[in-house]
Amino acid sequence: MSLSVGITVQAAVPAPVGSQGVALHVINVDQGAAALFETPCGTLLIDAGGRTDADTNHLLDYLQSYFAARQSLGGRFAGVYLTHPHIDHDLSMLKVDAVYDFGVFVDDGRIAGDGSKAIAKKLASTYTGDRVRHVNEVTFSRLTAAQRKKGFTDKGIDPLVCEGIKPKVTALSGGRDPQAGWSKDANGNPNNHSLVLRIDYGVTSFLFLGDLQVEGQRDLVARYGDTPLLDVDVLFLPHHGAENGATPQLLNATTPKAVVISAGDPLVEEDWTAWDHGHPRVAVLDRLQAAVNTSRPSVGKLGFTAQNTKPVSYTVTKAIYSTGWDGDIVVHADGAGALTVSTEK
Repeated sequence: MSLSVGITVQAAVPAPVGSQGVALHVINVDQGAAALFETPCGTLLIDAGGRTDADTNHLLDYLQSYFAARQSLGGRFAGVYLTHPHIDHDLSMLKVDAVYDFGVFVDDGRIAGDGSKAIAKKLASTYTGDRVRHVNEVTFSRLTAAQRKKGFTDKGIDPLVCEGIKPKVTALSGGRDPQAGWSKDANGNPNNHSLVLRIDYGVTSFLFLGDLQVEGQRDLVARYGDTPLLDVDVLFLPHHGAENGATPQLLNATTPKAVVISAGDPLVEEDWTAWDHGHPRVAVLDRLQAAVNTSRPSVGKLGFTAQNTKPVSYTVTKAIYSTGWDGDIVVHADGAGALTVSTEK
């Protein structure tokens, strides 16, 4: 019999976790990604993307409500992480930086170029010394083979200082050197160089993979598949539910209790939307239904069989959540293994 993840409907930003537990806030920024990770001793931000100004405004409104209820934080993120320099992941980052203080800034070490990379480049030049980390192959080349199997962390990657149960932030991957077995397109695609983070709190674990695609996922599993580092409770699904964002190898390695997808409204037929990309794909939802080992009440949702096509009805019975279906999502963990999911819709 499958275990059940508790679920509630909650329109407002939830109350602070206080001295116990952590909460992953997946903020609805349409066809983009923005996640806030709340702990008893500080707050982390992982990406701040979106598609339109309205998405930026929603993110800023959410953050304003969040910090208003948590005055002791002083409008400060202990750490901010940019998984990769694509606009759907960094559209709002400079506006967030203009309002809130960043303790440390961490990226995937690939900030050269123009376009949205200019955002990452500006932030990387603003935060210097111990306040910035560029996670790439150079980072891991300094480690022994045994150390590399544990990922990488230091006070720049993990700035949290807590009493009691301490959350732990570990970087598993970032910008890669050219890979001999990859195509030119795969090597050049920023998605495949996404910063990969694991966060542990007590016995509960979370995994963030940016937009890591097939080649990057295979490499990640090759590096860590013989360790427990990929086996997690909550998986932030890479690449918005795209066909190339959830390989069987990744799902077999992660065995998640719950999966969250950041994707847009499936009914909006415009450029750069969930409809335009076909996110989430029905084939991916099928894989998730088979891989996720906990349930949610049976609900009818929408998925896509291809790009630029009408969405089709899809019945979800496992603990799979999407901002395109559920609005803002908050996953609360008590550190002892219990998960509670609150959704806006």
